[in-house]
Amino acid sequence: MHFTDHKYSDEERIECNYIMTVNSLNGNRFDATLQVQYSRPVYNSNYNLLVLKVLDKDVVF
Repeated sequence: MHFTDHKYSDEERIECNYIMTVNSLNGNRFDATLQVQYSRPVYNSNYNLLVLKVLDKDVVF
C-alpha cells in the first residue's frame, strides 16, 4: 500500500506495528486492547530506536 509517490530511502522509513486483542464480543460490540509502537533507524547505524509505544486498554467498536 502506498500513501504517496515520494520515494523514501531506508534511513527515512519508520517501522510501525499494531496489535489488537479482542477481549469480548457482545452482539455487534467488540471490546479490545490496542498496542501501537513505531521505531526508526538510528542515523549511521544498523539498528532501530523505539520512538513511541502506546497501549489503549479501552477500545470499543
